[in-house]
Amino acid sequence: MTPTTNTQRCPMCGGTMLFECRDEVLEHRGHTRTINTLAWWCNDCDDGILDGKALMAWEKAMVQLRAEVDQIHGPPDPAHIREAFSPMQYAAG
Repeated sequence: MTPTTNTQRCPMCGGTMLFECRDEVLEHRGHTRTINTLAWWCNDCDDGILDGKALMAWEKAMVQLRAEVDQIHGPPDPAHIREAFSPMQYAAG
């Protein structure tokens, strides 16, 4: 959903926020990943307000970064494992 105005007041500092894409750097244990995020961004304090879609994309990127850095299974792996061990697998065999 596109906002009707392109600016709003920042709830953190009172500055002006713009609805735009910005590169955001995610960090976990010294490793970084840059993602492009469409959100409300404050020009004064750099705070951001993400909507549902942008927030889900941010969370997915962060989970994937943590999984890679910590060398653990990320979100797709458990789903793949469940499929491999589903009851239908055994019924066919």
